[in-house]
This record gives sequence, C-alpha cells and structure tokens, in this order.
Amino acid sequence: MQLTQEQMFYTASRQIAETNLQFLEFVKEGLTREELARNIERRPQLWSRFESWLDKLPSKEAVKPAKLQFVCTYRGCAHYEVQSGPMKDKRIRVRYLKPEFYVRDWNGGYGWNLSQEEYERDIVAASGIADYIGLPVTDDVLAALNKERIDEGITESCYPNEYRTAKYVVGTGWVEQAPPLTY
Repeated sequence: MQLTQEQMFYTASRQIAETNLQFLEFVKEGLTREELARNIERRPQLWSRFESWLDKLPSKEAVKPAKLQFVCTYRGCAHYEVQSGPMKDKRIRVRYLKPEFYVRDWNGGYGWNLSQEEYERDIVAASGIADYIGLPVTDDVLAALNKERIDEGITESCYPNEYRTAKYVVGTGWVEQAPPLTY
C-alpha cells in the first residue's frame, strides 16, 4: 500500500520530532559545545539544525571543578569524597594508573577472583576511569580530578593523560558515556 502525501508528511514530522527529543536528551545528559561542534562537522545533514545551540551549551572548560577530599588508595584506585556540586557526599573512585600497571598486577589471578578475560575487561579496561559505583561521574568531578592531576604536575609514564568517565555494564564491561548533569 502506498502512503498518501498527508501520511508521508506526518511520518516525516514524527521522525523529526523524535530526533529533536533525542537531542534534548543529549543536552540534559551534559552535551558540551565542543561535542556538538564535532558532531556538526562529522554529520552536517543531521546536526547542523542544532547549530543555534552552540552558544547556549556549556564549554568543556567552563565547568567549575567540584571540591574533593582524598580518602584512600587500594589496588590502583584512589577514593575521594565529593564535597560540592551535584554529587556532594558521594564517594567516587578513579583507577589512576595506565593499563600496563594493572596487566602486571594480574599475577595469575592471585588475589583476584576473576578469570584473566574478566580481569582485562573489568580492571584493565577501567584504567583512567572515574566512577560512582559503576556509574559515570559528573563533569565537575571529572574536572576536579583532571585539575588535581595537572596541579600536582603528574607527568610520569604510569598515569593516563586524562581521566574520563564511563558506565559499567555487567557482562560487557566499561561503556563510554557522557557525564550526567546531576545525581
């Protein structure tokens, strides 16, 4: 059956509305000016209609870092208490070493209750990731961790160049995800 012109119009309108709602969801999840510009450059036919948002979205550099209180380190993870911002009073962790350190730490499974494949998926792949019980941390926390790294002049080869955030999916491992705006 062939669609009438009116049906084609409403189908196209629905698809446009769904794309607009998806874009607003990205904004809610913390889309930055730089990410939108990169998307417009990659796929102008899809993203160029959102160009007017470039001056409304926050810049990656405009994020005010949260205040963090160092708690402890254990097995290549540093734990911090967040003292300001949307994640206030939450305890986060960051795997602060490069993957090579964690690969050496495997030691045939001694002390780890994981197979080597699980260890590489869950531990080694988490290198440089900051998380809150397997969920991504907010931009302000990520900015604070990276600022601390720069302020302390950490340039040793055993540390990643920049911390990032991700979500842990059971059975899959760490999945890159944009930082949420709040918790």
